Amino acid sequence: MFSRVRVETRLIYADDKCAYFSHTIQAKGTLAADVLVKMKFKKGRVTVTPRTFLPVHFASIPATVQRFESALAAR
Repeated sequence: MFSRVRVETRLIYADDKCAYFSHTIQAKGTLAADVLVKMKFKKGRVTVTPRTFLPVHFASIPATVQRFESALAAR
């Protein structure tokens, strides 16, 4: 009924508005899910730039994020 799962989380991209996290979930040694999360950080109603507290800089947008944004725009 219950089994252990392993969740690996990586920050894959951040810009002035959002951060994108990849979550890989493994159950019984096999890939169960691969999830991409787009997250905004808020302080009240104001969006806080992820660069405020994430000390990273990305040279380019990964293809995974570009496809994700294209799919969202098509909705």
